Amino acid sequence: MNMILKDGTTIPIVDGSYTGAVILICDTRQALIDTRAQLTPDNLAEVRITKDDDTPLNTLHGAVMDSMQVVTNPDGTLTVHFYLSETITGDVPTDAEYALAGKILLGEEV
Repeated sequence: MNMILKDGTTIPIVDGSYTGAVILICDTRQALIDTRAQLTPDNLAEVRITKDDDTPLNTLHGAVMDSMQVVTNPDGTLTVHFYLSETITGDVPTDAEYALAGKILLGEEV
């Protein structure tokens, strides 16, 4: 499987069939750092998940990274889980924006 970023960068992955979770193996911590550096807001504007034969599985629009989990394997490689959310715009509301929306819904602010 592959994760293809908006700029065309192809990142080999182990699994990406679950919307929002991408799993890959990195040989070194530097490879992990380099991969993470490619996941910029611009590159996450469109993320395509494909099979090895380029059959499309999923496309995320305006993706943002919620979190990342790294597990060291016995052979020294790293299993990396990137958790992505699709926002359409790529903008993540702040707590202040959520609070303001709540006040508007309650009629406390216009």
